[in-house]
Formats: sequence, C-alpha cells, structure tokens
Amino acid sequence: MKNPLTLLATALVCMTSGHGQSILLGGFDGTQTQNTIAPATVTSSTGVRELKEGFVQDIGAVGAVAARIWTDQATGKELQWGARTNSSNTLWGLSTFDAAPASGTANPYVATFRLSATSHINYEITNTGTQDVILDTLHFNHKRADINDGGDTITISLEQNGTFANPPILSASPLTSVGSVNVSLDATTNWVGYEVDLSLVSSTTLASGETATYRIAVPNWSGDNYMDNIAISGIVGSITGGTVDADTSTVSASPTTVLADGSATSTIAVTLKDSGGLPVPSEDVTLSSSGPGTPTISPSATLTTNASGIALFTVSSNTVGTEVFTATSSTDSIVVTQTASVDFQSTLVDAGNSTVSASPSAVLADDTETSTITVTLRNAGGQLLPGKLVSLSGDGSASIAPATDTTDASGLATFTVKSGTVGTENFTATSESVSVTQTADVAFQDVATTSILLAGFDGHNTYEIPDGSGGFTSGGTFQSEGDKYIRDPHQRTAAATAGFTAELYMFSNVAKEPQWGGAGQFSLGYWGTGSTVLATLPNTDDGRNVFTVADTTTTEFRVQNTGSGDITLEKIHFSVQLDSGAGVDMTVAYASGDLTAAGGGSTVVTYTANANTGYDVDLTSILSDNVLGAGESAVFTLVSGAGTGRMRIDDIAISGTVGSGGGGGTSYATWSGGAPANGDANGDGVANAVAYALGAADVNENAISLLPTFAYDNSGSPIYLVFTFNRDDAAEADSTTEISVEYGSDLAGWTTAVDSVDGVVITETGSDPTNVQVKIPASLAVGGKLFARLKVTVTP
Repeated sequence: MKNPLTLLATALVCMTSGHGQSILLGGFDGTQTQNTIAPATVTSSTGVRELKEGFVQDIGAVGAVAARIWTDQATGKELQWGARTNSSNTLWGLSTFDAAPASGTANPYVATFRLSATSHINYEITNTGTQDVILDTLHFNHKRADINDGGDTITISLEQNGTFANPPILSASPLTSVGSVNVSLDATTNWVGYEVDLSLVSSTTLASGETATYRIAVPNWSGDNYMDNIAISGIVGSITGGTVDADTSTVSASPTTVLADGSATSTIAVTLKDSGGLPVPSEDVTLSSSGPGTPTISPSATLTTNASGIALFTVSSNTVGTEVFTATSSTDSIVVTQTASVDFQSTLVDAGNSTVSASPSAVLADDTETSTITVTLRNAGGQLLPGKLVSLSGDGSASIAPATDTTDASGLATFTVKSGTVGTENFTATSESVSVTQTADVAFQDVATTSILLAGFDGHNTYEIPDGSGGFTSGGTFQSEGDKYIRDPHQRTAAATAGFTAELYMFSNVAKEPQWGGAGQFSLGYWGTGSTVLATLPNTDDGRNVFTVADTTTTEFRVQNTGSGDITLEKIHFSVQLDSGAGVDMTVAYASGDLTAAGGGSTVVTYTANANTGYDVDLTSILSDNVLGAGESAVFTLVSGAGTGRMRIDDIAISGTVGSGGGGGTSYATWSGGAPANGDANGDGVANAVAYALGAADVNENAISLLPTFAYDNSGSPIYLVFTFNRDDAAEADSTTEISVEYGSDLAGWTTAVDSVDGVVITETGSDPTNVQVKIPASLAVGGKLFARLKVTVTP
C-alpha cells in the first residue's frame, strides 16, 4: 500500500510546481502597483514601451519564463492608469513617464491599453529556464467604446523577424507559424474575456533560451477601445503522457462553417490526452469523415502529435452539407469520442442576404462628383462569397466604373458612379444571373439649385482636406508672412470648377494662433509682424487646425468669383469652443466688396454652450444683393466680443449655389419677368423661351445673332447634317426648362436627337454657354429631305 501513496504524493508535488499542467506563464493586468510597474519606460523615439518587471505569473513559471509587452507604433497606444483626468496620466508615443499618478486619482494603478486607429500590441515570451515550455492559450479582456466603431475582429499572429528597426530587435522565431486567427468580438460595450488556442497560430514548444512574439492587431477603430489582462498560459517541463484516453482527448474545427468551393479550408485540431488530462506526444493520428460528400483531408496520411499532443489537419470540400470528422490514434487504435463538424455551405449567391449600398447617397450632377456603390455577396447561410464576378446597372444615364468587379476576400465589390443628369437613379447588382434584392439610390443634384460648400477652412486644411465626396485630397498651404492668410480651402468640385476662390486672413498680429492638438501644444505663435513663418506644417497626432482668438479679434474671410457665371452666397458657417469665462458673442459683418448690405450689414451670434458648437449665419439677413457676378468679390469679418477670454474658432466656411452667365444664372420665370414662353417681347421673331435657352441677357435683347447654324459635313462617311447652337448653362440647369434638338424627313413627324442612336453624334464643348453640335446622318433623309430644329419647352 506504500507505492500508491508515494505515487499520489509525487502527483501532488507536480501539480503544485506547475509541472505538467497549464499555468499562467505571464500576464499584464490591472493588478499592477506603482512599485511593481517600476515604472513603465519609453525606450525609443517610435514609442516602444517595455514592461520589464512586474508581470503576473504563477509560481511554477517564476524563473522559467520571462515576458514583456510593447507597441511598435508612436500613436494610437496609451498605457493609462484609472480615469484619465489629465494628460500626465497617459503614456503617449513620444512622452516619458517617471511615476504613476498621485494617490487619490481614481483607480490610480489600474493599467489598461487604450487603442485607436489601426494598432498593434506585441507580446514577447522567453523560456529563461532549462526545461521546455509549451504554450497553449493567449488570454485578453477587451472593452469596446462603441460596437459600431469600425471593426469587430482582433487578429492574432506569430511575429517573425521584427518589422521595426528600433529596439527590441527580433530574430527569427523558433516556432513555426500556422496562420493568423481572427477573434470575433461580442456586440457589447462591456468588458469581455477572450481566449485563443495558440496551436492554431503556431507550433507551441519553446526550448531553453528560445523566444516567440505574438502580435495582437486591432482594426481601424475610430473611437477608444481598451485591452487588459493580456496573458499567456501553458506548461513548464517535459511531458510524458500515458495511454491515449478516448474521452479526455479532443477534436475541434476552426472555423466550423466554410464554403463548399474546394479551396476554403477549416483546421481540425486533434489533441490526444491520457486519462489524467496530460497531452500525449509522438502518437500517430488519422482523420476520417462521414457526410454527404468526400472532403479533402490534408495530409491524407498519418500525422504525429507534437510535444503538446496536437496534430493539425485541414479539410475542404466541393459538396454542400455537414461533414463529421473523427480522429483515431493509430498507435493505440483508439477512436477519440469527441468529433468535429464542419458545415460546407453553398457558393450560390443569395439575393436576399446580399446587399447594395451607396456612399454618399447624394452628389452633384456635374459628371465629376462620384458615389461609391458597395456590393456585398452572401450565400443563403450568410457566408461571404469571394471571387464572384459582379456587374452594376442603373435605370438612368449615370456612368459606372468599372464595368464589372470581382468580390474580394470579404465578399465586396465596389463601383463608382457619376452623372451629368439631375435626378435620382437606382442601381442594381447582378452576379451569376442573380439580381440582388436590395438596390441603392443616388440622388444627382442640380448644381444651380443645390446649396453646396463653396469654400471652407477646417481642421483638415493642412496636408489633406475633405474633397466633398467622402475622400481627401492634398492642399492647404500657408503663404508668406507679409500675406498673413491661408489659401487653398477645401470646397465642392462644382465650386472649384466655377472659379470660386477664398482666403482666410489673419487681420491682426495679436491673439491669433493656428494650432494643432490641445491648447498650448504645437502652437505656431501669432500671425503678423515678427511672427515665425513656417515652410511646412507640423505632423502631429491628430492634425487638428484651430484658431485661438481672444477679445475684439478680427478674422477676415475673403471670397471672389473668378469664373464667368453667377455664384449666390447663402450662409457663413463656423464653430466655436469657449474656455471658461469667455465672451458671449461674435459679430459677423459684410465689410466690403461688390455686394449690397442690408439691415446694417452685420449680425450678432450669441454662443449657447461652452462645448464645441456650430453656428450658421444667413447672409440674406445682412445683404440685399448676395450674388457674386463674374470677377466680383466680397470680404466678411468675424469679430470676437469685447472682453472675450481665449476661445477656439474652427470650420469657417461659406455655402451657396453655383449658377452661370448668359441667361443670368436664374430660372426662366426670373429671367423673363413673367413674359410668356411662347411670346416675343421685343418682336425679333425669336420666341422668349428660345432666346432664354440661347443665352440672351433678357427678353429685350435681339436674339437673331444667337440662332443655331446649319452645315453639311461630307469630309468622310457617313455624310452629316450638322446642327450647332450655344446652350446657356442656366437654362439647361433650370428644372422648368427642357432643351432638345429634333430631326425628321418632313415637318410633321419629329425624333429627339440622342447621342449614338440612329447614328447621331452629339458633341458638347466649352462652358457658359456650352457649344452643342448635333450631327445627323444624311442617310436618314427621305426623298432627299432632312430637317432639324431646336425645341424649348417651359413648364410654368
């Protein structure tokens, strides 16, 4: 009876020391104190941070395993203690941290990693002992700030041959990479714990002196996310397992759902254990299946379990249905009780589960601004379908690029659409003869009637600025000290094309500060005499450009119409954030130019909150004439109230509509002063509506010289009748007016000329007015007769 007791005592000693069982090898969590942090340090200019001491581990790992955790990025990472009450509680990329926050701060020694944008955390673990260390699980807790913050997966991979030059320098990992693993995050903003089986990422045994680094990569989050309790567990010491036990051994599949396309794979992990739960290495394993198909199992022959008792297979299939996989220890002829199921799903596109969306849903009908149509293909089970050819069609005249696209690994195909025709167009996606049920609408808006951003200066007016279509373009330049203003605002394409320019002028040399980031950080000093002139702008964490002003400070907003058509100014916009005790008003005034003031030419805006708040000023309240004709300009001022403390003004912009010259940039009703469309106000023989379409200044102008011309083009084949006229852009944009060219072989039946129909060729050149040339094939003549006419219809 002594032998069993001795064996039992030996087993107890093994469990206490951690030998042969999974223990916490190393972890970084919120239980650190100031002393054990010791403290955290920044070791390079790129923001590499090392926690060299104080990581948590079970006693069995002490002296056997060392670990550290760092980021190789200078931004988007923050080791923070408790509530972040001020910047001294943070550890940003280029800062230093000499001590934890003072006692009394909320949870002063609770350490978490704050994540934003695309971030990496690197976890390095080293075998510092003499026995093998077998890694099994990576653990972490995560808290999302917003479940719609731009990403829902965290990717775990083995870092091979470090990709950054600053310390720590990594050598090739002794482990073999299996592939990355995506951890799907729960749709909650609560703290959630996650675990990753490291056998799905890499081989798992570290010999004495060997080091491995795992990378935790997060998506492009827009908001703050937090990670804590990052740890790795495993086994210290060599394992000598007993006989394979069918019930304690396991078989698992990842993922459990894949496409039945013959190429998508699932990994089947077989872990052989003895009756005590210890892994059994060096055992031969085979894998078999049962189900509707004959899946491909790789390798098809026998595998031998590694030091962790694990053998990994991959499976794929061309047959739809669920396959059940069974593992057998061929060494001991034992069939593992647990099985793993993989659902091989159809590769057919499901019309109801697939989606089509447009962003933005409204753009200008200027044949330049684009909307992006995104098509996401899924099967009946909701599985994403990569490699599918997709076409997109619309029910209008919009141009679509490319003609077809192939879905990527995420099942996405993208197209851009643009149009010169006003109206809403519906877009339908088709793949493999299946039309997706959901469609997307894009509203192509009338340039002449839609209020747009004519020009604006905001926090992106440095290296990249919004282009008005959801993207960014380079721009925003600082001029010389003598000028003291910023040019090159961002604006909608239509405003730039029309020739609208703007300058934001720093009127005085006091209390002005273009600054980036928080107050006092990266300040550029004051504009004006003696100020420092910057050739380039600072590259900062957030790139925000705001103007700090105080007391009766004047900012000038200068605008000019450098085009040939009319531009109507509608509103001035700006946002303000007040410091405590700041003043309570801003005076917006028309200072000078070619416009006409009304009501004193100014208005006072009263602030309603200390938080950053946007304000709009209707220019019709201070102007009786708000239309800038060709070559005209205007200056507006924004003056902070007397006694105003420091405040931040940003997003200074002006909006309005882009018209045209010739017809005056107005509708027929305004142009004609109420004269009937079919009348002839000046008796020149040209109907009022036709004179409007051709660009007459008003109903009194003689329009004979504006009439269309005819010619024959017999320079090649076919021979054409050429009908040419100048079409006023305002008349073309007027929703009450329709302009077309018609042709026929007699004076009774007429056909509307459409480009590429019946061989008709329509060419449009120039702007304001647009020269329109309609070439009608002579072969359409009947009995040697072919007629063409300009048709103008005005709807009251």
